[in-house]
Amino acid sequence: PLSKAGGRLVTCHGDLHAGNFVSLAEGAAMEDGKLLFIDLEFAHVSNAASDLGYVCFHYEDMPDKDKDLEGREPPEAMRRAFLESYLEVMEENPTKEDVDT
Repeated sequence: PLSKAGGRLVTCHGDLHAGNFVSLAEGAAMEDGKLLFIDLEFAHVSNAASDLGYVCFHYEDMPDKDKDLEGREPPEAMRRAFLESYLEVMEENPTKEDVDT
């Protein structure tokens, strides 16, 4: 990994995509921060870069029908928001450079 945060050992989900997020509050969206991650069969200990890379790939590989949903941000913005949130939870206080690497 190119960054300290990316090299940090964490518990990785291993299959982290939107189909494996469940909202914990009725009517809550992902932006509300109330999510449960399900389908843990690929969970393992690895560098944070493992899950982060997987998520970035899936935002780019998202089916076109899902990219253009009304009110949905473009994949680049969703990926950046996810990375910033992930790094903030790791208490890394991410800079733009941290998110970009």
